[in-house]
Amino acid sequence: MPMKEWGWALLAGLVAVLLVQARSFFTPLRWIGYAVVHVVVGALVIYFFNLFAEMADFRLPINPLTALVVGFGGVPGLVALVLLKGWFV
Repeated sequence: MPMKEWGWALLAGLVAVLLVQARSFFTPLRWIGYAVVHVVVGALVIYFFNLFAEMADFRLPINPLTALVVGFGGVPGLVALVLLKGWFV
């Protein structure tokens, strides 16, 4: 085989390896993206909750842990944080 054909075969092999690796590389990135979206949504929910809870002089801190709990737990996560804060503070 001439050198040019070896180059094309090598390029095709590299592309095939990259396609196989891309699937296993982008899957964890997709999960990280989902987690970031949940944390941001959780922070927004806590922010709007704090707007209304301010009238009762009650606030939840907005930090990564509370945003993660509310983002993944939803309303039950928010209720759990409210109960925990009321119990410990």
